[in-house]
Amino acid sequence: MYYYIVNPAAGGGRINKIQERLKTLLKQKGIDGEFVKSTGRGEASKIAKVAVRQGATTIVAVGGDSTVSEVINGVVGTNKVVLGMLPIGVTNILARALGIADWTQGVNVLAQRRVKIIDLGKINDIFFATSLDIGFETEVLKDRQSSSLWKPVVFKKKVLDKILSYKPFSATIKFDSKFSIETNIFNLSVFNTRLSKGEGDFKNDGKLTAVLVSSQSKFSLLKNFSKIATANYEEIPFVSKFRAKKIFVEGGKVARDVFADAGYVGITPIEVSVSSKKLKVIVSKDRKFD
Repeated sequence: MYYYIVNPAAGGGRINKIQERLKTLLKQKGIDGEFVKSTGRGEASKIAKVAVRQGATTIVAVGGDSTVSEVINGVVGTNKVVLGMLPIGVTNILARALGIADWTQGVNVLAQRRVKIIDLGKINDIFFATSLDIGFETEVLKDRQSSSLWKPVVFKKKVLDKILSYKPFSATIKFDSKFSIETNIFNLSVFNTRLSKGEGDFKNDGKLTAVLVSSQSKFSLLKNFSKIATANYEEIPFVSKFRAKKIFVEGGKVARDVFADAGYVGITPIEVSVSSKKLKVIVSKDRKFD
Protein backbone atom coordinates (compact mmCIF):
# COMPACT_ATOMS: atom_id res chain seq x y z
CA MET A 1 0.00 0.00 0.00
CA TYR A 2 1.49 3.32 -1.09
CA TYR A 3 0.55 6.28 1.08
CA TYR A 4 1.54 9.76 -0.14
CA ILE A 5 1.85 12.58 2.40
CA VAL A 6 1.82 15.89 0.55
CA ASN A 7 2.92 19.29 1.80
CA PRO A 8 0.78 21.68 -0.33
CA ALA A 9 3.02 24.65 0.57
CA ALA A 10 6.31 23.02 -0.52
CA GLY A 11 8.14 24.70 -3.37
CA GLY A 12 5.73 27.61 -3.34
CA GLY A 13 2.70 25.35 -3.83
CA ARG A 14 4.23 23.46 -6.73
CA ILE A 15 2.12 20.36 -6.11
CA ASN A 16 -0.93 22.22 -7.39
CA LYS A 17 0.74 22.53 -10.80
CA ILE A 18 1.96 18.94 -11.10
CA GLN A 19 -0.57 16.91 -9.14
CA GLU A 20 -2.56 15.48 -12.06
CA ARG A 21 0.57 14.64 -14.04
CA LEU A 22 2.12 13.06 -10.94
CA LYS A 23 -0.91 10.88 -10.23
CA THR A 24 -0.99 9.76 -13.87
CA LEU A 25 2.67 8.73 -13.78
CA LEU A 26 2.24 6.87 -10.51
CA LYS A 27 -0.74 4.96 -11.91
CA GLN A 28 1.21 4.08 -15.06
CA LYS A 29 3.99 2.65 -12.86
CA GLY A 30 1.53 0.70 -10.75
CA ILE A 31 2.37 2.55 -7.54
CA ASP A 32 -0.59 4.88 -7.12
CA GLY A 33 -2.18 5.11 -3.71
CA GLU A 34 -3.82 7.39 -1.19
CA PHE A 35 -2.95 11.10 -1.22
CA VAL A 36 -3.24 13.05 2.04
CA LYS A 37 -2.28 16.72 2.37
CA SER A 38 -0.83 18.19 5.55
CA THR A 39 -2.30 21.39 6.92
CA GLY A 40 0.58 22.91 8.86
CA ARG A 41 3.84 22.39 10.71
CA GLY A 42 4.04 19.03 12.45
CA GLU A 43 0.98 17.66 10.66
CA ALA A 44 2.92 15.35 8.33
CA SER A 45 4.33 13.47 11.33
CA LYS A 46 0.84 12.92 12.75
CA ILE A 47 -0.46 11.75 9.38
CA ALA A 48 2.45 9.32 9.07
CA LYS A 49 1.62 7.78 12.46
CA VAL A 50 -1.99 7.30 11.39
CA ALA A 51 -0.85 5.69 8.13
CA VAL A 52 1.33 3.24 10.08
CA ARG A 53 -1.62 2.25 12.28
CA GLN A 54 -3.71 1.73 9.15
CA GLY A 55 -1.17 -0.70 7.78
CA ALA A 56 0.68 1.39 5.20
CA THR A 57 3.94 -0.28 4.22
CA THR A 58 5.32 2.41 1.91
CA ILE A 59 4.95 6.04 2.96
CA VAL A 60 6.11 8.69 0.51
CA ALA A 61 6.94 12.26 1.54
CA VAL A 62 5.97 14.70 -1.22
CA GLY A 63 7.66 17.99 -0.41
CA GLY A 64 11.01 19.34 0.76
CA ASP A 65 13.37 18.62 3.64
CA SER A 66 10.94 19.70 6.35
CA THR A 67 8.25 17.36 5.03
CA VAL A 68 10.69 14.45 4.85
CA SER A 69 11.89 15.20 8.39
CA GLU A 70 8.35 15.19 9.79
CA VAL A 71 7.49 11.93 8.08
CA ILE A 72 10.71 10.34 9.36
CA ASN A 73 9.74 11.27 12.91
CA GLY A 74 6.33 9.73 12.30
CA VAL A 75 7.58 6.35 11.07
CA VAL A 76 10.85 5.85 12.99
CA GLY A 77 10.86 2.63 14.96
CA THR A 78 8.35 0.92 12.67
CA ASN A 79 10.49 -1.69 10.94
CA LYS A 80 7.83 -2.69 8.41
CA VAL A 81 7.56 0.79 6.86
CA VAL A 82 9.69 1.94 3.93
CA LEU A 83 10.11 5.66 3.23
CA GLY A 84 10.02 7.10 -0.28
CA MET A 85 10.56 10.68 -1.45
CA LEU A 86 9.22 12.88 -4.23
CA PRO A 87 11.18 16.15 -3.87
CA ILE A 88 9.30 19.33 -4.73
CA GLY A 89 10.67 21.67 -2.06
CA VAL A 90 13.24 24.44 -2.31
CA THR A 91 15.73 22.32 -0.35
CA ASN A 92 15.80 18.55 -0.96
CA ILE A 93 19.06 17.48 0.64
CA LEU A 94 18.23 13.90 1.61
CA ALA A 95 16.49 13.15 -1.68
CA ARG A 96 19.53 14.34 -3.64
CA ALA A 97 21.85 12.33 -1.41
CA LEU A 98 19.81 9.22 -2.19
CA GLY A 99 20.11 9.90 -5.92
CA ILE A 100 16.73 11.56 -6.48
CA ALA A 101 17.25 14.82 -8.33
CA ASP A 102 13.59 15.76 -8.91
CA TRP A 103 10.07 14.41 -8.57
CA THR A 104 9.95 12.85 -12.04
CA GLN A 105 13.07 10.83 -11.31
CA GLY A 106 11.56 10.09 -7.91
CA VAL A 107 8.63 8.31 -9.56
CA ASN A 108 11.03 6.00 -11.40
CA VAL A 109 13.03 5.38 -8.22
CA LEU A 110 9.84 4.47 -6.34
CA ALA A 111 8.85 2.03 -9.08
CA GLN A 112 12.27 0.34 -9.02
CA ARG A 113 11.93 -0.03 -5.23
CA ARG A 114 15.54 -0.49 -4.23
CA VAL A 115 15.49 -0.42 -0.42
CA LYS A 116 18.44 0.42 1.80
CA ILE A 117 18.82 1.04 5.53
CA ILE A 118 20.42 4.28 6.72
CA ASP A 119 21.53 5.65 10.07
CA LEU A 120 19.58 8.33 11.89
CA GLY A 121 20.88 11.08 14.13
CA LYS A 122 19.04 12.02 17.31
CA ILE A 123 18.64 15.28 19.24
CA ASN A 124 16.73 14.65 22.46
CA ASP A 125 13.59 12.93 21.10
CA ILE A 126 13.89 14.24 17.55
CA PHE A 127 15.41 12.21 14.73
CA PHE A 128 17.18 13.61 11.68
CA ALA A 129 18.63 12.09 8.53
CA THR A 130 21.13 14.55 7.10
CA SER A 131 22.59 17.26 9.33
CA LEU A 132 22.06 19.84 12.04
CA ASP A 133 23.34 23.41 12.22
CA ILE A 134 24.12 25.88 14.99
CA GLY A 135 25.35 29.39 14.27
CA PHE A 136 25.46 31.36 11.06
CA GLU A 137 23.64 28.78 8.93
CA THR A 138 20.58 28.91 11.18
CA GLU A 139 20.37 32.63 10.38
CA VAL A 140 20.53 31.90 6.65
CA LEU A 141 18.23 28.89 6.47
CA LYS A 142 14.97 30.82 6.40
CA ASP A 143 16.22 32.87 3.46
CA ARG A 144 17.62 29.76 1.83
CA GLN A 145 14.26 28.00 2.02
CA SER A 146 12.31 30.96 0.67
CA SER A 147 14.77 31.88 -2.06
CA SER A 148 14.12 30.88 -5.66
CA LEU A 149 16.28 30.19 -8.67
CA TRP A 150 14.98 33.41 -10.18
CA LYS A 151 16.29 35.61 -7.34
CA PRO A 152 19.89 34.50 -6.66
CA VAL A 153 21.17 38.08 -6.47
CA VAL A 154 18.69 38.98 -3.72
CA PHE A 155 19.59 35.89 -1.71
CA LYS A 156 23.34 36.47 -2.03
CA LYS A 157 22.88 40.07 -0.91
CA LYS A 158 21.11 38.81 2.24
CA VAL A 159 23.94 36.36 2.95
CA LEU A 160 26.51 39.12 2.47
CA ASP A 161 24.66 41.41 4.89
CA LYS A 162 24.49 38.62 7.48
CA ILE A 163 28.22 37.88 7.19
CA LEU A 164 29.02 41.54 7.85
CA SER A 165 26.69 41.78 10.85
CA TYR A 166 26.89 38.30 12.39
CA LYS A 167 28.70 37.93 15.74
CA PRO A 168 30.24 34.55 16.62
CA PHE A 169 29.44 33.08 20.04
CA SER A 170 31.44 31.18 22.62
CA ALA A 171 30.62 27.51 23.11
CA THR A 172 31.89 24.29 24.61
CA ILE A 173 31.79 21.16 22.46
CA LYS A 174 32.38 17.68 23.91
CA PHE A 175 33.10 14.60 21.78
CA ASP A 176 32.27 11.12 23.14
CA SER A 177 33.16 12.34 26.65
CA LYS A 178 36.79 11.91 25.61
CA PHE A 179 37.79 15.50 24.92
CA SER A 180 36.24 18.95 24.63
CA ILE A 181 37.03 22.31 23.08
CA GLU A 182 36.05 25.85 23.92
CA THR A 183 35.91 28.25 21.00
CA ASN A 184 34.07 31.11 19.36
CA ILE A 185 31.80 29.60 16.73
CA PHE A 186 30.85 31.10 13.38
CA ASN A 187 29.05 27.92 12.35
CA LEU A 188 28.84 24.30 13.46
CA SER A 189 27.38 21.61 11.20
CA VAL A 190 27.00 18.02 12.36
CA PHE A 191 26.47 15.47 9.60
CA ASN A 192 24.84 12.09 10.06
CA THR A 193 24.45 9.75 7.10
CA ARG A 194 25.93 11.51 4.11
CA LEU A 195 27.68 11.36 0.79
CA SER A 196 31.44 11.08 1.00
CA LYS A 197 33.29 13.79 -0.89
CA GLY A 198 34.66 12.71 -4.24
CA GLU A 199 33.46 9.11 -4.01
CA GLY A 200 29.74 9.34 -4.62
CA ASP A 201 29.09 6.59 -2.07
CA PHE A 202 26.65 6.76 0.82
CA LYS A 203 28.28 6.34 4.23
CA ASN A 204 26.63 4.43 7.09
CA ASP A 205 29.36 4.04 9.71
CA GLY A 206 27.61 4.84 12.98
CA LYS A 207 29.48 8.12 13.54
CA LEU A 208 28.77 11.83 13.26
CA THR A 209 31.01 14.34 11.51
CA ALA A 210 31.27 17.79 13.09
CA VAL A 211 32.41 20.57 10.75
CA LEU A 212 33.44 23.58 12.82
CA VAL A 213 34.03 27.07 11.46
CA SER A 214 35.57 29.07 14.30
CA SER A 215 35.50 32.84 14.48
CA GLN A 216 37.32 34.40 11.51
CA SER A 217 38.00 37.86 10.20
CA LYS A 218 35.36 39.36 7.91
CA PHE A 219 37.99 39.36 5.16
CA SER A 220 38.53 35.60 5.46
CA LEU A 221 34.80 34.94 5.45
CA LEU A 222 34.22 37.13 2.42
CA LYS A 223 37.00 35.32 0.55
CA ASN A 224 34.94 32.17 1.01
CA PHE A 225 31.60 33.82 0.31
CA SER A 226 30.57 31.42 -2.47
CA LYS A 227 31.07 28.38 -0.22
CA ILE A 228 29.13 29.97 2.64
CA ALA A 229 26.28 31.03 0.33
CA THR A 230 25.92 27.43 -0.87
CA ALA A 231 26.37 25.93 2.62
CA ASN A 232 29.55 24.12 1.57
CA TYR A 233 31.20 24.72 4.93
CA GLU A 234 33.29 21.59 4.69
CA GLU A 235 35.13 23.06 1.70
CA ILE A 236 36.23 26.17 3.58
CA PRO A 237 40.02 25.89 4.16
CA PHE A 238 40.05 26.90 7.83
CA VAL A 239 37.43 24.43 9.13
CA SER A 240 38.08 21.75 11.74
CA LYS A 241 36.53 18.28 11.48
CA PHE A 242 35.78 15.84 14.27
CA ARG A 243 34.34 12.32 14.26
CA ALA A 244 32.29 10.99 17.16
CA LYS A 245 29.27 8.90 18.10
CA LYS A 246 28.01 11.52 20.53
CA ILE A 247 28.46 15.30 20.60
CA PHE A 248 27.39 17.73 23.33
CA VAL A 249 27.12 21.47 22.58
CA GLU A 250 26.64 24.16 25.18
CA GLY A 251 26.24 27.62 23.67
CA GLY A 252 27.46 29.84 26.48
CA LYS A 253 25.19 32.20 28.42
CA VAL A 254 22.74 32.74 25.54
CA ALA A 255 20.83 29.76 24.12
CA ARG A 256 21.34 29.29 20.38
CA ASP A 257 18.84 28.02 17.83
CA VAL A 258 19.38 24.52 16.45
CA PHE A 259 18.15 23.41 13.03
CA ALA A 260 18.13 19.80 11.79
CA ASP A 261 17.20 18.66 8.28
CA ALA A 262 16.77 22.39 7.56
CA GLY A 263 14.04 22.82 10.21
CA TYR A 264 14.02 24.35 13.71
CA VAL A 265 14.28 21.69 16.45
CA GLY A 266 15.21 23.61 19.61
CA ILE A 267 17.96 25.50 21.40
CA THR A 268 21.29 24.76 23.06
CA PRO A 269 22.46 22.99 25.12
CA ILE A 270 21.96 19.82 23.10
CA GLU A 271 23.30 16.28 22.92
CA VAL A 272 23.52 14.76 19.44
CA SER A 273 24.03 11.06 18.89
CA VAL A 274 23.67 8.29 16.35
CA SER A 275 20.38 6.54 17.09
CA SER A 276 20.09 2.79 17.49
CA LYS A 277 16.99 3.05 15.31
CA LYS A 278 17.43 2.83 11.54
CA LEU A 279 15.37 3.96 8.57
CA LYS A 280 14.40 1.97 5.47
CA VAL A 281 14.45 4.19 2.39
CA ILE A 282 13.91 3.77 -1.34
CA VAL A 283 17.05 4.88 -3.20
CA SER A 284 18.31 5.29 -6.73
CA LYS A 285 19.87 2.20 -8.31
CA ASP A 286 22.88 4.36 -9.17
CA ARG A 287 23.69 5.21 -5.55
CA LYS A 288 26.43 3.12 -3.94
CA PHE A 289 26.33 2.23 -0.26
CA ASP A 290 28.97 1.05 2.19
